Amino acid sequence: HNKEALSYIIEEIEHQKFNELYLVLGFVQGKEVEPILELFPKGNFIFTSPNVPRALPLDELKDICNRLDIDGEFIPNVNEAIALAESRAKYSDMIYIGGSTFVVAEIENL
Repeated sequence: HNKEALSYIIEEIEHQKFNELYLVLGFVQGKEVEPILELFPKGNFIFTSPNVPRALPLDELKDICNRLDIDGEFIPNVNEAIALAESRAKYSDMIYIGGSTFVVAEIENL
């Protein structure tokens, strides 16, 4: 949710054992998204948008990703984005869900 907190999370991700990393990420407006995205390790990015008025529109997030040369898929609904990651991930893979705490708050089933 901010660069300092995310640095700790990234360190924890890097200590985990997995084959593929799936990242389901969404953000809100008013946050510096570029420096946050630059911290994430390589993985399979699935971008989403939390259902709150301050949500960063996916079109804006696509523009940021294009500037940073980050490929990903863009799924408007948080739980549909998570379902896509779950459908692709294998038992030996890792799924990280985050960006904004509003994204995490929308998780229905895991």
